[in-house]
Amino acid sequence: MAKLKKQVKRTKEILSACTPAPISVESLYNDTDFRSSITREKFEELCAYLWEQALSPIKDVLTHSGMKIGDVYAVELIRGATRVPKLQAKLQEFLGWSELDKHLDADEAIVLGASRHAANLSDGIKLNRKLGMIDSSTYGFVFEIDGPDFVKDESTDQVLVPRMKKMPIKLFRSIKYTKDFDVSLSYDKASELPPGVLLQMFAEYAISGLTETSEKDGLGFAVGSNIFLLMVVVCSCS
Repeated sequence: MAKLKKQVKRTKEILSACTPAPISVESLYNDTDFRSSITREKFEELCAYLWEQALSPIKDVLTHSGMKIGDVYAVELIRGATRVPKLQAKLQEFLGWSELDKHLDADEAIVLGASRHAANLSDGIKLNRKLGMIDSSTYGFVFEIDGPDFVKDESTDQVLVPRMKKMPIKLFRSIKYTKDFDVSLSYDKASELPPGVLLQMFAEYAISGLTETSEKDGLGFAVGSNIFLLMVVVCSCS
């Protein structure tokens, strides 16, 4: 299977430049070689359901920013998949442009951007000029509290980090409670998750030992978030 995936990737890359493209895998099954070819038209037909999905990121950005297509003056293509002619054609059709921006190396741009952003955040690296960049949360995060005699209301199920919130950020929520309880962290909306992600909840914590404390001493907890970490902190309070 690994050999087949490798050849399929290579064939897809060839199709971006010419058509048809050969497919050849030695000893694919029981020492039998596999050889065939595929045209760009057939490839585009097989991937027909993906082309509209590929427009979702730019549609989401426009929706959350409150911008219209006419407000966009440049769209830079990065990552190797953007070399697929059909994908470029769909983007041009959606934007109403005759050409797309291709000033950066599609394969290296993300790596270079990530390294420069890391240098921005580092205290040990001195830059002559800071790289301007705004990072935001790709998904919204919510926390939910559950436990014995816990009354469900707006305080037990809250958005911890809204989607597209500027990062890095630290947010805290605190509630007094004197019994053991559970805290779960989940993605805000299932509809915004990429295909293949089956569960919204990605972390769950059991807070124990509170029931044994004195009734006069409440216990509070804070659920916090920063760019790298989601955490639950239990603290005493009067």
